[in-house]
Amino acid sequence: CLLCTSCNTTNAQDWLPQTNGYFNSDGEAGLMGLFNLSGNTSIGDLTHSEVGAGLREALKVGTNSVVGKLGAYNGFNLDPVAHIPLPSGLQKVDSALSKIGMNSLTDDLRARLNRAAEKATPKAKALFFTAIEDMTINDAKTILTGPQDAATQYLRRSMGSALKAEMQPIIQST
Repeated sequence: CLLCTSCNTTNAQDWLPQTNGYFNSDGEAGLMGLFNLSGNTSIGDLTHSEVGAGLREALKVGTNSVVGKLGAYNGFNLDPVAHIPLPSGLQKVDSALSKIGMNSLTDDLRARLNRAAEKATPKAKALFFTAIEDMTINDAKTILTGPQDAATQYLRRSMGSALKAEMQPIIQST
């Protein structure tokens, strides 16, 4: 996830799909169902500012939802997508310790990594909201018409370094 940029995991997920299901009951149309994309210059009957405002609101709702879920106890630890695994260099150690019944050491490290992310997640919310508020109409258009991970790419570009700087001390102390 984008939050994991501070702990260097490869668990990158697109942020925009995290908002799906919050806007409809069947989960099929999701966020894209809110917008009738009918070309490069117009989006249904909505103005570009309305589309930008709608996307900002959708990203804020998604941010609140994801922060609420992942920032809770076991939010990262029990989530199959967001769970932070041991760094690849320690996976062989974990496997060896498991064979002799001593992988409680690596289990503890894995739990600490995920607890650190859970603790840091609510503090990241303000950074996400700032990036969302600073989004331009061109950014919104790129997110809506770009690749599936366009929202993640935007957030990573606009706030990735600030997020890493903010989260690193929390991760280190935990």
